[in-house]
Amino acid sequence: MKGQSAIEFVIVVSAALFFLLAFTVAVQVNIENSLNEKRERMLKEIAVDLQDEVALASGSTDGYYREFTIPTAVFDRDYSASFVAGYVYVVTNDTKHAIAIKILNVTGNPVPGKNSIRRTNGSVYVNS
Repeated sequence: MKGQSAIEFVIVVSAALFFLLAFTVAVQVNIENSLNEKRERMLKEIAVDLQDEVALASGSTDGYYREFTIPTAVFDRDYSASFVAGYVYVVTNDTKHAIAIKILNVTGNPVPGKNSIRRTNGSVYVNS
């Protein structure tokens, strides 16, 4: 009788631990998915901000100059941004998150932190 009670106790405790572990894993996965969505959203905001800066400079007259800042990191992840073939590419350094948005023609590349943009002779230059 005592042996059967001990076995039943071990089974009940094991089942409880299993469900607790499964719940913990489910919560962790949910948190990670939420953080990934926030990273994607922040990358998109950076790309749209760069797109807006280029559009503003393109629509301005020669002599336009402005300094602007973009975040130095995306939720503790470093990233890079570049203008290539009519697109702004923003990608985290681990390449798990990236976005590309079409932009007007521009020369130069943005960097995390402080940037400058200017329009000279009908062309737009970023950090150059």
